[in-house]
Amino acid sequence: RWNGQAIDLAQLGQLVKTASDRTAPATLMLEPDARARYLRVDQAIGAIRRNGGSKLAFPGIQNYASAL
Repeated sequence: RWNGQAIDLAQLGQLVKTASDRTAPATLMLEPDARARYLRVDQAIGAIRRNGGSKLAFPGIQNYASAL
């Protein structure tokens, strides 16, 4: 989801490209659903990286501290 709207990986790439072309690139907050398959999360991260996303944060990661 991008700002609450469901998108696919191609749309994600386009949105990241637009965000990364800014003078001050945005920090992208990636918060996968706890039930998300690792492959889908990895694909999303790949789409972000391929399209210029250089600032990536994982809000809520502290919720999984006991699992790490």
